[in-house]
Amino acid sequence: MNRDSTQLEHFDYFAVDSPHRESVYLVAVDEAAREKMQLRHRPPANNQRKGINWHTGYELDTVLEENRPRLTTSYSTRI
Repeated sequence: MNRDSTQLEHFDYFAVDSPHRESVYLVAVDEAAREKMQLRHRPPANNQRKGINWHTGYELDTVLEENRPRLTTSYSTRI
């Protein structure tokens, strides 16, 4: 997806499907990296801790559960 702001202003999240891991991840558009973003499943070899995007924070169920009150309110105000 092109990060053209005229297109992305209409979206809050985009989904990333990982058939190999049988997982779906939701990434907030405003959190996504400009060029490339990796979701880590294992610690990096250099033991870096800062700036790591751990996959667990982006799992579909996790993101939906964390945002349920906001999503419910946002949806109900549009009806």
